Amino acid sequence: MIQMIQSEAVVVKIRKAFIAGETQTALAAKYGFSKEAIRQAVRYITYKDVAPELMKACLASEARGNKALDGKIVGEMRKLYRKGATATELAAKYDCTVSTVRSALLGKSQYPTKVPPLEELRANTVHGEHHPHVKLTSKQVSEIRRRRGEGEPYASLVKKFKVSSMQIRRIVTGEARVDG
Repeated sequence: MIQMIQSEAVVVKIRKAFIAGETQTALAAKYGFSKEAIRQAVRYITYKDVAPELMKACLASEARGNKALDGKIVGEMRKLYRKGATATELAAKYDCTVSTVRSALLGKSQYPTKVPPLEELRANTVHGEHHPHVKLTSKQVSEIRRRRGEGEPYASLVKKFKVSSMQIRRIVTGEARVDG
């Protein structure tokens, strides 16, 4: 259920801040409302009669995604990405979505910049034991499969290997770490 904004004065403040460039996510955090409540307010889905003079500017901000992206920022993104930054890190830094970053990096959106777009984005090619977040070795994966095959309960394997029962199931069924 969407938490409705109760005060017309707050709706006006939110709309003015949105027009000034604050993101819906930032406004939701600032005012303590859901992002959906903010979205509905700035799109004039709710409070249609409040501050009608701001409607055109709000909808224009919404149409451009209210992103402060320009050629300079896109150029910086592309340079940082080439130096090793991830799309997720760039999205956090520039307060936009990962999808927006990917489009900017690949030149799929029209942002004028002198920095050429990337041909393709890096793929996460690190798998198995070499991945930085790995919790289990290949030997442990094989042991989990063997012990589960012998009928050992999931709960016992979860406790021993300190991973979720879902991860144990994925290992056993081959959905995870097939190279085990």
